[in-house]
Amino acid sequence: MDKGSLIAGAVVGLLLGIGLAGTYFADPPSTFADADGDGIADDFDLRPDGDAHIQFVLAQFVHASSNQSRNVTLIIGYNDDGDATGSLSGQVCILNLTLAANTTISHPAGRCVFQVDDYALRSVSFEYRLNESIDHGHIIIDTPWDLYPIPDDVNPWGVNITVDPQELAGGSTIDLNGLSDGDNWEHNARVEFVTSAFKP
Repeated sequence: MDKGSLIAGAVVGLLLGIGLAGTYFADPPSTFADADGDGIADDFDLRPDGDAHIQFVLAQFVHASSNQSRNVTLIIGYNDDGDATGSLSGQVCILNLTLAANTTISHPAGRCVFQVDDYALRSVSFEYRLNESIDHGHIIIDTPWDLYPIPDDVNPWGVNITVDPQELAGGSTIDLNGLSDGDNWEHNARVEFVTSAFKP
C-alpha cells in the first residue's frame, strides 16, 4: 500500500470518527436524559416531567348487613422510604365513609393521593386501619374493624411492605380482606382499592 492510500484512509477514518462523535453528543442515550432536572434519569423516573403522585381510589367496600346506616373511618398511611429527606414518609389519608342500611356491598366515593419519590426502582409501604364510632348511650366507643387478611386476634390493621411504586403507578388492585380469616373480631370488612399515577 502506497503512502497516498495510507493518508487517504487516515483522513476518511478521522472524518468518520468526528461524525459519529457529533451524533453521540448531539443525541445522548435515553438512559442519561433527565427532562425535569431532578437528578433521576427518565428511564427510572416515575414522572419524567415533575414530582410523581399515586392515587388510591376506593372501588368497593364489602361488609355485613345492618338495619341502620353506619359511619366508618378508613385511614391509609403511606411511607416512602426512598426519600432521603424523610418528608414523604408518614403521609396520612382519612376517608369518612357512610355504609347504607340493609346492604352488604357499598361503593362510597373515596380517594387518597400520595406524593412519592420519583426514583422508581425501590420499595414503599402503606398501612391501613378501619374504625367505627358507636354510640352506646352516653359513651361513644371507637370500635376497630378487621381488614387484616391473616388471623390475628390482637391487631385488626396491617402494613403492606416492599411494594413496587412503579407497579402502583402503572395500575394495580389492592384487596384488603378481613372477612374470611377466621379470627375473633366482631366487625370485619373487605376493602378494594385501584391505584394509578396521578398528575395534579
